[in-house]
Amino acid sequence: LRIALDALRANKLRSVLTVVGNVVAVMSVIAVVAVIDGMNTYVSEKVLEEGLKVVYIDKFGLITNEEEWREAMKRRDLTLLDAEALARQSQLALEVVAQAESNKRVRHRRTELRNVRILGTTQGYEAVGKYEVEQGRPLEDGDIQKRRPVCLIGSEVASQLFPVVDPIGQSVRVSGHELRVVGTILARGNVLGQSQDNIVVLPLGQYQKIYGIRESLSILIRAKAGADFERVQDEARVILRSRRHVPLGKPDDFAITTSET
Repeated sequence: LRIALDALRANKLRSVLTVVGNVVAVMSVIAVVAVIDGMNTYVSEKVLEEGLKVVYIDKFGLITNEEEWREAMKRRDLTLLDAEALARQSQLALEVVAQAESNKRVRHRRTELRNVRILGTTQGYEAVGKYEVEQGRPLEDGDIQKRRPVCLIGSEVASQLFPVVDPIGQSVRVSGHELRVVGTILARGNVLGQSQDNIVVLPLGQYQKIYGIRESLSILIRAKAGADFERVQDEARVILRSRRHVPLGKPDDFAITTSET
């Protein structure tokens, strides 16, 4: 110990630098662990709002390179008939919801908003996402089945288009088509810098009336309470492969994504 202390006294600068190096190294490791843990929590709470109980099926899935994208482009579109087959045959699904979306302009009188998320959906949309109504009412089954020209608008859209009036009962124009506002969605904030309140939700039939039916849909499945999540995915895969006549041994012509992905 005496020799060690003498060496430290004789080489003060080297001793200080050694201590600083160790402190920085340990702090760096702690910082990285803290950032990763914080990001995991953020993703769980914000990005994956509904936890591990929603299966997301679409044409593309998680694309990481150009080759995968080219292969995905060869797949057939997912249709409303696919979603209806899943809803009819699935024993483990609580809700099966078909959706389509795009970014378009929304207008009220002289005020126009760009890059608004337009989401067309079927019944059960509340079970696969956070669409809590702040004012008015939600989209009802009758609205969706009869393709009524009604919509819900996000809090950001409401504040910008109707800053001084009650938006309920007012009309907005989406791609030139007039929709009546029946409710506003409670503010959800930003996720990864992207506003979740810049949105218009309307019946899928009305969405397809505006933009056409030649667009692949996304299908969201909410599992029943207590259902094994792997079995829910396997059941959905079997139903879709059978309906879409995918040969034995061939890869799926659709993609299944979960929060684990």
